[in-house]
Amino acid sequence: MGTDSRVNPFFMDMEAMISKYMRPDAIRRGWDYSSRGKVAAVRMVGSKLAAVVSGSHDYMVMLGTRHDDCSCDCPVSGWCKHMAAVFFKGLQENGGDAERALERLTGGGPVTISRIGSNAEPSSSGRPSGQTSSPGEEASPEEWLEWMDRSYGETWHGCKHTLHPLQPVLSALKGSARDWPKPLQKLHWMASILFVLEQAERALRLADAFSRYYQEMSFTRMAEPWVDHFYALAGELEPSLMKGRQLEWLDFLTGLLRERGADT
Repeated sequence: MGTDSRVNPFFMDMEAMISKYMRPDAIRRGWDYSSRGKVAAVRMVGSKLAAVVSGSHDYMVMLGTRHDDCSCDCPVSGWCKHMAAVFFKGLQENGGDAERALERLTGGGPVTISRIGSNAEPSSSGRPSGQTSSPGEEASPEEWLEWMDRSYGETWHGCKHTLHPLQPVLSALKGSARDWPKPLQKLHWMASILFVLEQAERALRLADAFSRYYQEMSFTRMAEPWVDHFYALAGELEPSLMKGRQLEWLDFLTGLLRERGADT
């Protein structure tokens, strides 16, 4: 891997480890977090790089030049997007070319934000080719969101003039919880709606003026029923009766909504 010889050797070693241990989709999401200003308080603590990453909660990340030196206190085990986000932010603040590093790590061409991702097209059922099976009822909400992003996180690339490609994605996500207990199923469906709405926002945010006109019309037709369903599900929640997994999902959704509400 041809790294930049001007970069601090620490970041050259980190890039080599990320290339070895981290999935490309997590690297891309880490870049997205870094470029959206989600990484703060970056500093060297001894021989390690430390920072705080804002996600559904604030997560503390430590990066070192050995595998055992790297950690994040998010629920995802192993190498996560928060670690990649800190790497890119730290590299940028130390004079490195973060976009070139992303290009090397993901094997892409010249990098722009609209190219980040695999650009995988979903099938008519909303299921992209090569998609892994869903995490299951016992998985954490964070693991579910990671899986949604890994499986459907590039659908917005196909929304040039309409948001229609997002409807089968929402249907597929809701179907993945069809056998769950009803109270937990409602919370999963709310998370699925938020995920799909974020995809719609990405499409709108990066559209040219001509495409944006048609997308906004499509948003009114398609997204308003999704939002109405979200509010209907929220109105049926009974937090005083919740416990265990339901409270975990409720806390996750609350954090996710706060994050989205504060995201300019």
